[in-house]
Amino acid sequence: MKQTINLVRAPTMIQPGGYVPKAYPDAGPPLTPNAVLMVDRNGARGWVVHLAWPCAEPVDEIKSDTNRFADAAALLAPVLEDTPMISMGGPDVPVEGVLWRADWAAPVKIVAEGFGTVARHPAPAGWTAHGTWKDGVRTARFEIPDWPALATRKLLGIAIWRGAERERAGLKSVCADWIPVTA
Repeated sequence: MKQTINLVRAPTMIQPGGYVPKAYPDAGPPLTPNAVLMVDRNGARGWVVHLAWPCAEPVDEIKSDTNRFADAAALLAPVLEDTPMISMGGPDVPVEGVLWRADWAAPVKIVAEGFGTVARHPAPAGWTAHGTWKDGVRTARFEIPDWPALATRKLLGIAIWRGAERERAGLKSVCADWIPVTA
């Protein structure tokens, strides 16, 4: 399965806390307007996912500079039916996923039940993610040998952060709804 996905800015006005909605009101187009998503099966329950997006200035490391942010991408899958994508799930309707950051040696597993609830966990054995940048395109490749939520629901969500644009946390480009996976 290969397709171009149009992205939207993650809605800031409904994010928890007071800072983000005031400092970054919902306005303008997404900083990453689209991404190319390629999904293939790897065995009976495994997945290989490639995600590529325009990225004029890659940020691969931030060290201790608090004014820099690393490029990143996440894949999400609903754990239950009727789980909202745009809010990263909700109470009692969680999402789970994998988060890659350009400055990390390994990905992490993430679980959320709505905005502001993301919990990070060590990635399960065999989960890997690697990123590259060439000619203005950032690519992240995820290998996930067993992901029951994706295998069961066959729906995928994506989020992209461009560090050079100061995107981090809830400041990101996302797909507006779940993407059906046909691989």
